[in-house]
Amino acid sequence: MRDSFAQMAATFMAWYFQGKDPDMAAVDRICEAALADGRAVAALYRGIVEGLCDDFTERGMLVCNEVLLRILGRVLTLPEGRELAGFLRHQGCASGEALRNRHAGLVRRPPAPAVRRLRRILLLSRVTIGADVLINGILIQRLCRLHPGAEIVCIGPPHMREVFAHPSVRFRDISYDRHGSLQTRVIQCLEVCAIVQQERQGLAAGEVVLVDPDSRLSQLGLLPLAAAEETLYFPSRAVGGETCSLVALTNRWLDQWAGQGDFCFPRTWFPDRCLAYARHLMLTLPAQPLVVMNFGVGGSAVKRVRDPFEERLIGALLRRGPVTVILDSGKSPAGRQRVEAHLETLRGRYPVGFFCEGGLPEAQTAGPLLLGFEGSIGAIGAIIAGAAAFFGYDSCCQHLAAANCTPATVIFGGAPSRRFYHRWRPVSPVGRIHAMPLAGGQEIDLQGVVNLVEETANSLWRQAAAP
Repeated sequence: MRDSFAQMAATFMAWYFQGKDPDMAAVDRICEAALADGRAVAALYRGIVEGLCDDFTERGMLVCNEVLLRILGRVLTLPEGRELAGFLRHQGCASGEALRNRHAGLVRRPPAPAVRRLRRILLLSRVTIGADVLINGILIQRLCRLHPGAEIVCIGPPHMREVFAHPSVRFRDISYDRHGSLQTRVIQCLEVCAIVQQERQGLAAGEVVLVDPDSRLSQLGLLPLAAAEETLYFPSRAVGGETCSLVALTNRWLDQWAGQGDFCFPRTWFPDRCLAYARHLMLTLPAQPLVVMNFGVGGSAVKRVRDPFEERLIGALLRRGPVTVILDSGKSPAGRQRVEAHLETLRGRYPVGFFCEGGLPEAQTAGPLLLGFEGSIGAIGAIIAGAAAFFGYDSCCQHLAAANCTPATVIFGGAPSRRFYHRWRPVSPVGRIHAMPLAGGQEIDLQGVVNLVEETANSLWRQAAAP
């Protein structure tokens, strides 16, 4: 039975994509097992919920709501769910129908014209770093312009401090365990509610608003973290055409609130310590082009091109001449292991090394140099911002590169649909982003990618040689 959870989720999604009514009884069965089995939790969230979200259609959003309501309903029957059940009754949202109607009202109601007396804006994290950079990196800029006197309070994981160290932003940290139990994922909203209530104290009606960019913290807008009239909900999965990007859609949604167009690209603000560290590192490295690579896939193996693609890609760049390549390992043991394997493979052909944030690599003379790195998202973001180019898969680092105008080449593997690719593709104000879609099972044009790397490398050498 345990091995069948993923298959049950796959069957559910197959029915969905065939236009049939999905089997909600299957959701109930997986949900029951998920109370004690982490594999069933993964089948529910990664296999079904994320699959429906990634479709980026109104139907997908509505079916996803029904799945989440089934999950919520089961958790509310448990002892751990009693407090949440009481909270929902107090909010007048004790039934699935009430939650469904509230969500539909938030979707239908466009943002009201901006109220100029707002004193505090509560901004929910999207939980994943890339989504925060892409969407909240736009929201922060435009909210600051609309309400220059208001304080923005970011509610979410600690990574928000690393990418949004803006002077008008304050942070309330909350951890969201993407691999946690079914109960934890649902009842954690109570912690968010407590923060919202604390931040709401002392403020009159019309002085505070909760901005929900389709956050996992609110179970994608279903749970009432604030009163509906004080909630601005961005239905990111249900708007836009086939080729619209989330950058364009986020701006378009904000235009309704602002009453005018004020297009912003994603942006980051790294802490001073990260910027200082990156500057110190640059002074330590040889005076030659710096290229950052990150081969993280966020646990989604379909995004990775099979070996020996990465090794050939690194080698193609190092063969071109004096260049420093930094392989970012991220924070996971698997990422660190993969980077160390690449270093070991190329050891002997090129100088290699590994360093962590706070430390510096050994001094090297000009020439091909390969370095592994492990550090915070703020540190690698600041390094990417100062690099000549970035290469990687569809991950948060592609959005860090785009937000900081660093030329990037991204292999966009495993995109479930054309809409998904266009929604999440990185967008930069200066262009210079090559996002290469790769459908599931499709063979990568390895030589084409290597040629692109070498083309970029040639550009780097020309820049380095310019007076």
